[in-house]
Amino acid sequence: MSENNKQPKASVPDYVVYAIYRLFECLLSLLPMKWVCWSGSALGYLSSLLLVERRATVTRNLRIAFGDSMSHDDIRRLTRKTFMQTGANLIASIRTATFSPEKILQSIEITGEEHLLKTRKSEKGTICLLSHMGNWEFLAQAHLALPELKPTGTLYRPINNPLIDALIRRRRGSQGTKVFSRRDGFFKPIAHIKEGGSLGVLADQQAGAHGLAVPLFGKLTSLTNLPAILHRRTGAPIVPIAVSTIAPGKWKFTVYPALDIPENKQSNTVYITALCAQAYERAMSAHPADVLWMHGYWKTGRKRPLKIDGLQKKRTGHQRSAATHPFRVLVYTGSLSPSDTEHLNQLNRLKNYRPDLHLTTVGEHGFDCADAHILARASDTSPKLAHQIEQYNLDQAAPADCALDFTANAEGATIFHKAKIKRIFALIGPFQSPFTAKAFNKGDAQGLAGFLDSLGINA
Repeated sequence: MSENNKQPKASVPDYVVYAIYRLFECLLSLLPMKWVCWSGSALGYLSSLLLVERRATVTRNLRIAFGDSMSHDDIRRLTRKTFMQTGANLIASIRTATFSPEKILQSIEITGEEHLLKTRKSEKGTICLLSHMGNWEFLAQAHLALPELKPTGTLYRPINNPLIDALIRRRRGSQGTKVFSRRDGFFKPIAHIKEGGSLGVLADQQAGAHGLAVPLFGKLTSLTNLPAILHRRTGAPIVPIAVSTIAPGKWKFTVYPALDIPENKQSNTVYITALCAQAYERAMSAHPADVLWMHGYWKTGRKRPLKIDGLQKKRTGHQRSAATHPFRVLVYTGSLSPSDTEHLNQLNRLKNYRPDLHLTTVGEHGFDCADAHILARASDTSPKLAHQIEQYNLDQAAPADCALDFTANAEGATIFHKAKIKRIFALIGPFQSPFTAKAFNKGDAQGLAGFLDSLGINA
């Protein structure tokens, strides 16, 4: 089947969007690049004011990554700067797509090229570990500034609009870049590397159940194991490359040393994926405002918050213990007593589920298994307690990942909601997970044990 036959047919809305996109490109081409960046920065600033949920995601990510070293005021300033930088990079990427090779070379500086020269001597090809940073259009045209990358290939996620998708593929092809997508299968990019080519792989975003659980900035997340698999199949070195902003209209390529993978770890995908995470940490820490923090790097499941995505059962202990930053869980116990065996057993079960779990109870009584306790007297009003929880959450280096209500009337879920906790789960009511509802429909799966099961504690 030809590539044209594989492409979906364009609809009328696709043509409209394509026309608007091309018109926008033409308008941007009339402006100096500095003006393009300033316009994008202003758009980013406006977005930081309007996109409340997205701003909360950025702030949470930055607290997890830098909460130990930055104050809340620093985090707020970096959040705003991140929106502005992302806006500038986004609009500049559209403008960069129309650049000539000469114009591209005028817009970038290069550092660390010697690391690439060293790896290219092996003639095994190169796996370029790329990240969503800076003007990402330059990543697809890196070979223009780094001729050592030729022949160049990139893994590409097709755009839903087939007209824009075809335009991008044509442009990449005209610049000498081979574009590989899911439609091309897995063996074509491997063959490209084995023939001595370089392949760019974006692997810095959360991969869910399809990835591997590894620490990123000390906190467990799921990253794709694709770079590790490509390395296992080809033996090619993995070289991290990042793009960062120097000034409006000027960017820098930074080539880092190839990952140092010991001989006895060459086939260990978890180990190699963890090394990739460390490489991302290094680049993201050096230029944090250029990172696409709008993505949920440490997503907590909307239905099963306790499930650890990407956990390999054969390496369970190693993966769980590798994290240095805690998975924070708030549990509302209300008037429940530590002498109640069921509640005590389930809290212990929750606490012992993973070594990185930090347990904070909220109620009249404390529990020995908890790391912290927020006293909730019977006389405390709901707004007062909610404020107390919110302040406690703000005082931590990173926010709570989820909150569970162990009471039968879901009173704690309402308080957590007022405290602005993002992920809340209760046994009943509007904060009940669909998985909990499904489990509780089975007569033998009710109670706190079934509640924790439904939230992924045994998944």
